[in-house]
Amino acid sequence: MEGSAGKHMDDKEKANGGTTKAGEGKIVKGEVDYGLFAGSTLPSQDVCYQALLSGDPHFDGLLFVGVSSTGIYCRVGVCWAKVPKRENCTFFKTAAEAEAAGYRPCLKCRPELAPGTPIAPDIDHAVARAAASMRERPGDAPIARIAAEQGMSERHLRRLFEQTYVVSPAQYRETCRLLLAKSLLTDTELSITRIAYASGFASVRRFNDAFVNSYGMQPTRFRKSAQDSISAKTEAAPIVLHVDYREPYRFDLLLGFLQMRAIEGVEAVLDGAYWRIVRASDGERVGWIKVENDPSHRRLAVTISPELFDDIPSVLARTRRLFDTDCVPGAVEQGLADFYEHAGETYRIPGIRVPCAFDGFEMATRAILGQQITVKAASTLAGRVAREFGTQTKGPIPELTCAFPLPQAFCAQDAPARLGEVGVIAQRANAICAVARAMEAGELTLHPGADLVAEAARLGSIRGIGDWTVQYVLMRAYDYPDAFLPTDYGVKLALPDMKPRELEKLSQPWRPWRSYAVMSMWSVPHEKPKKSTPKTEKGKGKRKARAESPLANTADAAAAEKTADALPVSVTVATKRATTTARRATTTARRANQQKKEGPMDFTCTYASPLGDIELASNGEALIGLWFKGQKYDAATLSPTAQEKPDDPVLAQARAWLDAYFEGRDPGKIPPCAPRGSEFRQLVWAKLAEIPYGELVTYGDIAKAIEADTGKKRSARAVGGAVGHNPVSIILPCHRVVGASRSLTGYAGGIERKTALLKLEGVDMSALSVPTKGTAL
Repeated sequence: MEGSAGKHMDDKEKANGGTTKAGEGKIVKGEVDYGLFAGSTLPSQDVCYQALLSGDPHFDGLLFVGVSSTGIYCRVGVCWAKVPKRENCTFFKTAAEAEAAGYRPCLKCRPELAPGTPIAPDIDHAVARAAASMRERPGDAPIARIAAEQGMSERHLRRLFEQTYVVSPAQYRETCRLLLAKSLLTDTELSITRIAYASGFASVRRFNDAFVNSYGMQPTRFRKSAQDSISAKTEAAPIVLHVDYREPYRFDLLLGFLQMRAIEGVEAVLDGAYWRIVRASDGERVGWIKVENDPSHRRLAVTISPELFDDIPSVLARTRRLFDTDCVPGAVEQGLADFYEHAGETYRIPGIRVPCAFDGFEMATRAILGQQITVKAASTLAGRVAREFGTQTKGPIPELTCAFPLPQAFCAQDAPARLGEVGVIAQRANAICAVARAMEAGELTLHPGADLVAEAARLGSIRGIGDWTVQYVLMRAYDYPDAFLPTDYGVKLALPDMKPRELEKLSQPWRPWRSYAVMSMWSVPHEKPKKSTPKTEKGKGKRKARAESPLANTADAAAAEKTADALPVSVTVATKRATTTARRATTTARRANQQKKEGPMDFTCTYASPLGDIELASNGEALIGLWFKGQKYDAATLSPTAQEKPDDPVLAQARAWLDAYFEGRDPGKIPPCAPRGSEFRQLVWAKLAEIPYGELVTYGDIAKAIEADTGKKRSARAVGGAVGHNPVSIILPCHRVVGASRSLTGYAGGIERKTALLKLEGVDMSALSVPTKGTAL
């Protein structure tokens, strides 16, 4: 700041009289109310100076200090130069304000790398959106167009902007351009021309003039003085830029969360790095990024491919949101004190982050696909959707093969049918297409800074999207820090024996950081706590293997409670869904007592498929049941004393078979099966096992085959009854049996699932008909 590093701590101690204690008008590291700096204006200059003296890196990016004796402005809490005297310091909320006052950025702490700040609660949201637009696309649109996008005149935007940021919109955007250019000059070997255009300037001449006016030297001269040892690169090679964050920072948890939800072909996590395919702003060019942690410098290293050089501001902004580098951990920690008191210290995870989506539509699609199925199955299904509708490309690693499709790809009339062909059930396919149409019509943005009240209501109006999905999308697509999911299984696991309405009321003191509380509850398994995990909701703990929780999702069907408050304090959607009642709950004890002797022990587990939850059952030696939850004859042959045992070898073999099947492959040899039923049904079920993958037979065909084997004539109707009672569906493929007229009849799981299974196997559906009545519907 005013000199070299080396006496930082000594100067602070002298300025503080040797020590600094809380409650004496001075700020002590770790004891400050970070809320003082969360608004659109700073506290008094004296309080700001105490923040500077504290050396607390949590203040990084929350304010900047201009030093009059040097004409330089610095980051607070991280610059290692000598602490300046109080009379030489002026504090600013933004770098733009400091530069407008005539200060130049420090070459040591590099203000262009400072973390951003969450949107202050007292900032007009339209102004915040305008500022974000200037940061993400500094050269893309004139101020008048940005004002029009916010529904106001340019003059009105300028007035509000100056009230909030103390500088004009033009000055703010100019600072964004110059700081990005400064970063590119320092960290890359890109040409001056490329840097000028990538930073948003309309010409090299305007770039040179602006740089000289603000920093007092030509860009070429600055590059020579700023660079130390950057290896020579061509403009055809990727570049590495940096994004700083505030510690503590749980990059490991964040990376684990993203890895579990990575869309096959679009994203990948390898060797501690996050990779993804990125579509450029023009919708045509496709590139890639790689993000790694550099903890020794408190920053992320972001590698960007050449195809994205014209979109560097947008890529960096989206990376910041994805990895939540703008979070102020101290403020979150203080704001969740009541949460830790109720949930326990197990859930206190310093440095927890909430990953906002890199692409809002991609994330919303993934959330819809993930309803009621496992994380892995949802990622696989999303990968199929990306391959079917997206752009094929060749990434730097074999795992990256395609770019996720744009919303317009799902607006075609045949889009729901094409989604069905890759295994998406009709309700979810229609929901995805409805979201895409709403985005194309401008009714949804799925982007931070949007009108949350209006967009939450629009999302909730789409059939197939309930409270859970709305809140999850708000958290991840809109970067909303106060989303809360009271119906989520992971939340109930952390706070047991409470109804959603009670959880909503309990969470009020945690505002506006409830998204971080939810992430903490989802992340506890990574912490390996010493104490046992809290019990699940009373009466529902057993056999409740929810797919996405505690690390993702409970089904929207469970969202039966209505959130009490309205936005912006709490985003709510009033949707009530009927839930399936527990099977055999009132008869299990009676049936168990009536058994004269103990029969063979049955074991069960839940498998989350793209078509809904499946209950698997074995007798320890062979598979005895495979039912879609809630289907006709569900668990009809299961022993009332069955125990849940996911590690049973037979069940594990069945799950592996189903994994391969739902990935669109012929799994080959089926697991050992021993379905329970009459002698005739056993004959029919044995014939089912002989039907080849992707082929069809009729009930009459099976009747003739049995007659040939036994010499006894059987009717097609009798065969249909046995097929309908098949207790091991899919593996004993009763869905491959059709009527004599090629009608899709007789499937206990429903006609929709039967159609989806046949499409998954590549069956030509053009010659098949759908019945208008009957049990298959």
